[in-house]
Amino acid sequence: METSITAGQLLSLAVTVTAEQHVDSVLRKIVEGLASQPDVALVRIWLLPSVHIPNAWQEGAHCQDGIGHLRLVASAGKPIGSPGEDWSFLQGRFSRFPLNIGKVGQVAADRHPIFIKDLAPQDTWVVRPEWAEREEIRSFAGHPLIFREKLLGVIGLFSRRRLDDQEFTWLGLFANHAAVAIANARAFEEVAERQKREAEVRELASGLEAKIRRLVEANVVGIVMFTLEGAITGANDAFLQMVQYSREDLATGRVVWMDLTPAEWRARDEQAITELRTTGVFRPFEKEYVRKDCSRVPVLLGGALFEESGNEGVAFSVDLSEQKQAERALRRRDRKSVV
Repeated sequence: METSITAGQLLSLAVTVTAEQHVDSVLRKIVEGLASQPDVALVRIWLLPSVHIPNAWQEGAHCQDGIGHLRLVASAGKPIGSPGEDWSFLQGRFSRFPLNIGKVGQVAADRHPIFIKDLAPQDTWVVRPEWAEREEIRSFAGHPLIFREKLLGVIGLFSRRRLDDQEFTWLGLFANHAAVAIANARAFEEVAERQKREAEVRELASGLEAKIRRLVEANVVGIVMFTLEGAITGANDAFLQMVQYSREDLATGRVVWMDLTPAEWRARDEQAITELRTTGVFRPFEKEYVRKDCSRVPVLLGGALFEESGNEGVAFSVDLSEQKQAERALRRRDRKSVV
C-alpha cells in the first residue's frame, strides 16, 4: 500500500526545524511541514503554558489555566469541505485541553500515543463527527512531546487516508525529535533574553556612570561614593572643599563618614542606611557635617545604591550655608520690624 508519510520526508523536516532558534518558528515549520504531506488534513500542537505561550495568546496570558491544561500553539491544514475556516487559528473550541479529556488530553495525561487507524467505526473518539465526515478524515495519530522525561505537550495529526503502523511509528520518532527541537529553541530564546537583559543593564549602568562622572567633574554639588559600612571611597572637589579635606586626606583614608557626622545626626544617618538596605535609595534630608577644623556646615543629603541589593552607592551633598544665612537674616529683620 502506498504511504503518504515517509521516513525520508520526516527526516528532511526534522533537519529543517533543528536549524530554528525560535520556538514559534519551530512550531510553525513542524505543523506546516507535516500538513504539506499528501493526504494529511490537519496538524496541531498543544503545549503546557509553562513551556511556551505564542504571540497569539499574549493578550490572554494572564488567564490561569493551571498545570492541568494544554494550549493550542500551532495549527496548519488543508480544508476541503469547510470553506472559510482558518485552520491556523489558535483560539476557539479546541484551543485548551484539560488533561484526561478527549484524545489530546488522554495522550498528555498518559504520556502514551493514541492511534486510530479508521475513525469510521470509532466515532465516539470524534467530538465533531460531522466535521470528520465533511473533511473525509480517516485516521488520527497523537503523540506526546517529551523532553528529558518532562511533558511539553502533544502533537496530533488527522489524515484523509488510513495510516499504517509504520507511518505511526515514524510519526512517533519525529515527535521525539520535535520535542528536542522545541526544548532547544526555548533554551536559545532564554539565553538570548538573558543576554539582552544583561546588555540593557550594562548600557544603563554605563549611562548612569557617565552621568555621575559628569556631575562629579562639574563640581556643582558635592558627590561622594560610599559603602554601607561607612567607608568613603571617592569624592569630587566640591565635596572635599565643603568639608575642608584634601584629596590626599581622601586617598589615605582620613575622610571617614562617622567623623563627618555630629553625634546628634547619627540616628538620622542610621535611618538613611535602613532605607538604602530596604529600597536602594534614601530620601533627601537636611543634616550637618563636621569639617576638618571642627566647624559645621549645613547640607542637604540624598543618595542611592548602585545596585538595589548591593553594598556601594553614591550620595549628593548641597551646601546650605548661604540659604541658612539668608534665613537667619530674614528672621532678624522680621524681629526688628516687630519691635
